Order: sequence, then C-alpha cells, then structure tokens
Amino acid sequence: MEDVLCYLSLMSVLLSNTLGQTVSLQGSSSSVLLGDSFQLTCTVTGGGPLQGTLSFQRGAGATPYRPCIVNSRTCAQFTGDPGYSCGCVTGQTRIFYTNITAVSRNDSNNWTCQDSNSISNTISMTVQWAPSLSPQKGQRHYHRRPSNPGDFMQQFSQQIMEMMEHRYGLEKKSQPAQVPALAFAKAPMQTSSLMGPPST
Repeated sequence: MEDVLCYLSLMSVLLSNTLGQTVSLQGSSSSVLLGDSFQLTCTVTGGGPLQGTLSFQRGAGATPYRPCIVNSRTCAQFTGDPGYSCGCVTGQTRIFYTNITAVSRNDSNNWTCQDSNSISNTISMTVQWAPSLSPQKGQRHYHRRPSNPGDFMQQFSQQIMEMMEHRYGLEKKSQPAQVPALAFAKAPMQTSSLMGPPST
C-alpha cells in the first residue's frame, strides 16, 4: 500500500511539472555570416520547478549534436564544447541561452532545445559565406565577406590575379612593375642653311 502511495505521489509531482509546460526557441537572426557570433534563446513557461538539464541541439535524429547543456535548476553550464557557452539570461531562471563565438558551416542546420520533459520548436540557422575564385586541388575555398567595400574590391582583385596565375602560369610579382620615366635629350637649336647669315 505504501509503495502505491509513493508511486502516486511521484506521478502527481511529474504531472504538475509537465502540465502546461512549453519550451520555445529563438535565434538572434535568421541568417549569420561565417565566423560571426550568434545567440540562441530558449524559454520555458508553465509547469512546476525545473529539474534536470536543458540542452541546445543541432540536427535531427535519435542522437542530435548537443554542443551545450545547462543545469536547469542552478543555471550553471553543465557541458560545453569549445566555442559554445550557455547559462541563464541575467535575472531570469527560465530563460536559457547559448552563445556561439564563431559560427561554422556545420552550424547551418536545424536547432532545438530540450529539457527533461519537453522539446521546443525547430528553427533553421542559415550561415552565409562567399566562394573564392581560386580553386586548389579541385576544391572551392570560402572567405568571410569583408565589411569594407574597399577591402572587398582589393580581395576580389587579388583573387582574380591568383586565378590567372593558376590557369596561365603567370609569375607572381611582389611589387607592381615600375614604368621608366621618359628622358628627353635637349637638342641644340639649328638654323636652316637656306637662311643667310644674320644681319648686322
């Protein structure tokens, strides 16, 4: 009889914690440049006190990648891969975050957050990058988009030169060729022989 009462009490606690509880996930933007920072925010509403852990998950399937896990009760980071940090938003105990220091191409995926009872909605992170014009060993290289238009034109010109050197075997010169200055010799003035001697 006592075992039955304990079981019913435990079920009552679990139901009170999960009843009406929702988990929602948001991103700092819909797209991000390769190498920039990014933040995901997970909000838990309803239900009773939080227990266990809350994880930020990348990808789908039975075993998604979990780069950062938070202790739901203490808001302390439980585990975190290099470049990922997580915790609670300052002054909040039911709003969690994970910060990505430098977004990689692998982060361009579907993301969710999950606590011990519920899983959130799915958001899609789109990572943007610019393809390089200089192929190497049959692969394309990707560079971060410059923020300064002048830097972009300089990088674009450099990539054009590298492509030409690669394709046509041109020698790379460290400095632009100097155009020699034109020297003009000062020729002496001559008078025509048809003209007579100067008058006196």
